[in-house]
Amino acid sequence: MPHRLRGGEIDGLQWPCIDWEGSEIHVKVQWNQTVGKFTTPKYGAYTIALVGVARDALLRRWEERDSDSPFVFSNTRGSHFTRSSRVDHWDRVRYSVGMPRLEFYLASRHYMGWYGINVLGIQPWVLAEQFGHRDHGKLLMERYGHPDRRRMRQQIREAHDAANGYVLDPEQPTPSSPAAPAAEVIRPYFRWHDEADATSELVAA
Repeated sequence: MPHRLRGGEIDGLQWPCIDWEGSEIHVKVQWNQTVGKFTTPKYGAYTIALVGVARDALLRRWEERDSDSPFVFSNTRGSHFTRSSRVDHWDRVRYSVGMPRLEFYLASRHYMGWYGINVLGIQPWVLAEQFGHRDHGKLLMERYGHPDRRRMRQQIREAHDAANGYVLDPEQPTPSSPAAPAAEVIRPYFRWHDEADATSELVAA
């Protein structure tokens, strides 16, 4: 679910809001279950990127629609989804994958925050645009990001190896202990440090 719309925004989404040529979705309203009417999204109207897999899913939805309802997700009467009708469909999804306790919010919006930051490597302030946030990514890092330190270390290795043209030989044996004492490994750094200006703020950092 790469769109990351809120539940109420999905309920209120209409076909004219999809820009097929520009691959964007204009999120203008949400169905507000509390007040029982359409209202503007939490932080105001915003536009999100329509990524490939979501575009394909929406195209299938368009081709399979059985009414002239303006709503992308509608019931048999052509009316928009509500929280209860959305839950009925979601129950079938989560039970079919053997995860009956999986919450819609965690599987959609929350997951995209984690996935976008940790797997796709999207900067939080960029991803904030997809979430309709106005805080330059602060909330994403606090609530959704949950930085995966293992992936962070992997990114460091990949970036460093790519910059130095290093390719790991899969047939190279992995030693069970360091091939050289730690002092031998870090000596080149200290040699460089001794030759540098000891008072330099750059070196001190």
